[in-house]
Amino acid sequence: MGVGNVVKIRGRTVVAAGAFLLILLSIAGTSAAVEVIRRALEPGVFAMSRDGRAVGIEVRALGGDAARRVLSKYLAIESEWVAYRGRVGAFIPLSHLKSEHRRTVLLTIFTGDIVDDRGWLHTAIADEETLWSICTWIVGDGKAYKQVINHSENAGVETTLRAGQRVLIPRSLLNGAMARHTPVRILEPEPVRILELEPEMATLHDGLRYGSDGRGEYALYTLKNGESLYSSVVARFTDIQNNEDILDACDLIANRSGIPDMQDIDAGKKIYIPLEFLSDRYLPEGNPVRKRYEAALIEAERLRGGQGVSKDLSDVVVILDPGHGGSDTGATHIGSGLYEDEINYDIVCRIRDLLRKNTGAKVYVTMVDRSSGYAVTNKTRFSYDRDEELLTTPRHLNADGANVSANLRWMLVNSIYDKERKRGIDSRKIIFTSIHTDSLYNAQLRGAMIYIPGAKYRRSEEVRLDPLYAKYQEGRNYNRFTSSTSERRLDEALSRNFATTLLDELGKKRVKRHDNADPIRSKIRRSRTSVFVPAVLRNTKVPTKVLLETANLKNATDRKRLADPWWRQQVAIAYVDALKRYYGSGVPTKVAQTD
Repeated sequence: MGVGNVVKIRGRTVVAAGAFLLILLSIAGTSAAVEVIRRALEPGVFAMSRDGRAVGIEVRALGGDAARRVLSKYLAIESEWVAYRGRVGAFIPLSHLKSEHRRTVLLTIFTGDIVDDRGWLHTAIADEETLWSICTWIVGDGKAYKQVINHSENAGVETTLRAGQRVLIPRSLLNGAMARHTPVRILEPEPVRILELEPEMATLHDGLRYGSDGRGEYALYTLKNGESLYSSVVARFTDIQNNEDILDACDLIANRSGIPDMQDIDAGKKIYIPLEFLSDRYLPEGNPVRKRYEAALIEAERLRGGQGVSKDLSDVVVILDPGHGGSDTGATHIGSGLYEDEINYDIVCRIRDLLRKNTGAKVYVTMVDRSSGYAVTNKTRFSYDRDEELLTTPRHLNADGANVSANLRWMLVNSIYDKERKRGIDSRKIIFTSIHTDSLYNAQLRGAMIYIPGAKYRRSEEVRLDPLYAKYQEGRNYNRFTSSTSERRLDEALSRNFATTLLDELGKKRVKRHDNADPIRSKIRRSRTSVFVPAVLRNTKVPTKVLLETANLKNATDRKRLADPWWRQQVAIAYVDALKRYYGSGVPTKVAQTD
């Protein structure tokens, strides 16, 4: 090849650095997505990967006695150093290295990986990392992926990972150096290197600046007086929702920022947020994920009005899903007599009542309360009961856990969708909405949020083969969901348009909207590695679908609103008015100023 050679020793291929570089250049010439990571291990020796897949070390300047002196230290078969003698440089695959150095290379490339009592927790740095490769690197046997994918902590993990996704290699599969724990320590941040941006672009998105150091790319935020890491950083700039997940993110960001005590942070402290934590909208311009987010906004704008007009909603089908129910109460505040499932159900009953009395829409509800039917209640306090039934065939009592209920819901919704499509209803005139009540740990946060199905965070196929589902007609006929990339993009765009209309109407009806971060979210993040879309949005065929979190049960003011029948009625009115506006079928109801 002129600048390097490919050499075989004992049936194994070793690649001189020049040859490897030409391979990289040829790949880069066909795809702009190739990303090479190179981090120094010692002078002239670099841990290196291409798109998180081709992993090993690059060694430079092998003249004189350098090949024997340097390579005999790294190579599992020390005598192989002779193949590299006198060369400009070489790339040595991970499999050729001693186990201690394999570990060092992996932890240098995959900076989010940790090893503890559970095993090796790996964080993918690129799309399309395979479990086979990961097991080959860490365990030494690609076939171990079967044991990994069946491990209880890897539920939902597939054989190919997405960037940021995590997978646990159980400790029982680790040997020697690979089983040794990684140290836990507070690290002072490396000197800031702000990415070179145009002067007017150096500060973007509410004070965030962007940079990188030896531990990867980050967003830099300077904490202001009275701000906290929890609400002013994590809850604001990320899509993390669950309290425990937010606390975990706070710990990691505090570590990254050199903060020993999260309760004692001075104003002016620089906060380093790993880039992969950020909501899509807060990523730097040019970032591929942000570009996909902006493309989704453009697509939503292009499709605005494309759902058509419906006079008095007479050819619109509305599918309403009260979140939780039965033995699953959802969030609770027992002292106030507030149970999420009861609140959700009453709001759904109010929406159903308004639609049936004042429009021509056809309304389905996924659940029924055996004792009260669909009667609206003026209760300000509720009691715990479990008599709600999911309207599958036969009915489901919600006694098998929240996951089973969530899966049966999308199966039920898909059966309704197919029935209405066969009846001739336009797919864009079928709307699915799941009503919920939030339980954000930070009691200062309040207001409504809406989740939509982000195209990037949904799988092309999901199948539920558990015999439990086969007891139900919907579980037998609709246990498989498939979608194409174009369908998922359409779903996100249509859902975003309806969510925008709904949020606007909520604001007009004295319903506080969440304003600490984006109130319309296309995903929920559990950590820097785990991102998902709720199953009732992810797997329903209905193109236009939203999940509405009406208020935060942990906030005292929001609790007063949730307990107030008048306020619950305003949510229902706002929803119906949003439908009227969305389909251009009437003048929304006028109600007083926002809350």
